Parts: sequence; C-alpha cells; structure tokens
Amino acid sequence: MGMHLIENIVVEIINLVTGDPCPPGEIGEVVVTVFNKTYPFIRVGTDDLSSMEFESCACGRTSPPLLKIVGRVGDAVKVRGMFVYKSQADEIISLFREISGYQLAVTREQSRDNLPIRIECIDD
Repeated sequence: MGMHLIENIVVEIINLVTGDPCPPGEIGEVVVTVFNKTYPFIRVGTDDLSSMEFESCACGRTSPPLLKIVGRVGDAVKVRGMFVYKSQADEIISLFREISGYQLAVTREQSRDNLPIRIECIDD
C-alpha cells in the first residue's frame, strides 16, 4: 500500500549521507519536484523519511507508491498540524530555573495528537 504519486510531481528517496537516490525499498529523505509555472518546487527536501516500491501495486494503479512516513530527518515533530522544534522547548524550559531536565513525547489518542511534558525539578 502507501500513497500513490500524481502526474507533474517527481518524488525521489535520497540517501541522507551520499545524496544519491535510494534503491527501491530503502529508507531515505523524501525530495519533491513540482512542475508548476506559478510556484515550482525544484528538489525540495521534506525532512520526511520514507521509501518507494516500483513493483506493481495490489490496487492496480501503475504509479509507484510512496510507502508510509517512518520518521523525520531533523529534530522537529508534527503535533496537531504544527511543527514543534526542540529549540522552542529548550527556550521555554530555560525560563524556569527550578527545572533540571524535561522530556516531551508525542502520543496519539483517538486520532488526536498530544504532547505531554515530564519535568525534573532541582532538589533544594
């Protein structure tokens, strides 16, 4: 399964170290080229990690499917449609001297993202 690609869009899976295209089934960064006169994208890295298969799909479509997104390249995570960066959390936590450490973990309950935070306070 996966997501089938549409015409006028070129999707590549690129090796993070070499920048070369990955062979079918290998995980790499999704890089997109969109041929649009108004707003073209030329080899834009999405920071998403995925893979593609070039064999015929069980559904009968002939375009190659992009398999599920398995992770991110950077330190950003998507929560309820917005990207949250570690540097943003660090900035907020730095305002509280009482906190010696913290952990954020994205969870999903009933199709809704949550971002609980666990904090560790300094012992006085």
